[in-house]
Amino acid sequence: MCRLVGYLGDDIQVSSLITDSDQSLTRQATDSSVQNFMNVAGTGFKAWENGSIYEDDPYTYKSIELPMYDRTLMGLTKKLKANCVLGHIRATVYGHLSLVNTTNVHPFQFSGTKIALAHNGGLADFPKMKFALAAKCKPEIANKVEGTTDSEWIYALFLSMLDDPYGNHTSEEIAQAAFKTIQEIRLLRNKFKIDTHSVINLIISNGKSVVATCFTYDFGCYEDIVSPAVLSPQMHSLWYTAGDKFGDHDGQWAMYDEDKDGASTSIIVASEPLTRNDSTWFEIQKYSMAVIDRVDGKIKLDIRDMGL
Repeated sequence: MCRLVGYLGDDIQVSSLITDSDQSLTRQATDSSVQNFMNVAGTGFKAWENGSIYEDDPYTYKSIELPMYDRTLMGLTKKLKANCVLGHIRATVYGHLSLVNTTNVHPFQFSGTKIALAHNGGLADFPKMKFALAAKCKPEIANKVEGTTDSEWIYALFLSMLDDPYGNHTSEEIAQAAFKTIQEIRLLRNKFKIDTHSVINLIISNGKSVVATCFTYDFGCYEDIVSPAVLSPQMHSLWYTAGDKFGDHDGQWAMYDEDKDGASTSIIVASEPLTRNDSTWFEIQKYSMAVIDRVDGKIKLDIRDMGL
């Protein structure tokens, strides 16, 4: 399944997250620690930098080059620094029926909006509910959908849950819209009698806050026999690590607490740890939401039970 990462904190070299660490996003594409499914259907990221020109508009990169051979990706990420990053490597079903193009590459962010979204998972029998879901979206938002993924429609529904899809929003407003999105999809699944295992792990950001969900509809209910690798719960996990600086320290990639004061300045949320040594990572439990802010230079993390 897809691999995704969100970062909020002190300025970081974007390559540390995307290409450089010993279990970076691009390494996970072909050498994941939790799955044997290759992720080679497109790489994308958003990077926000405080003080940059048009700082509310993130630098955006999307490509369908194989990530491990993408020299443009490697060159750009080494030159970019950011205080907030949202990255994604897409997986899709192998075969000629899958549409691989930049339109389908995450993260999604419609023109004029200030929030981006990346998704790991998939909605079973999505064609059954697609038009009903579209009808729940604000028309001007639905008209912005360009691709063929269920993920982009999830994003459209999420934006439609906001009073003003184009405005500035607090982390709590983003969290409530994400909750309502998952709730609305559950109602649609009930309406169309869809009860197959479907994952909706999201990382959402506006460059100032990060909201992440770890949620599965009808966990363990599979319509057909599929590969044991696809059934692995680890494929749909969500992890975080917090501290002051993420990097290679004497040959060991990790997030370190340099001040030793117990208050973190930076946090990473990812579908799997970005380091081979995962001792400093914590798993976010299923059916939970992480709401992350940075207040006075310190990370404020609220992990809550979604109650759905």
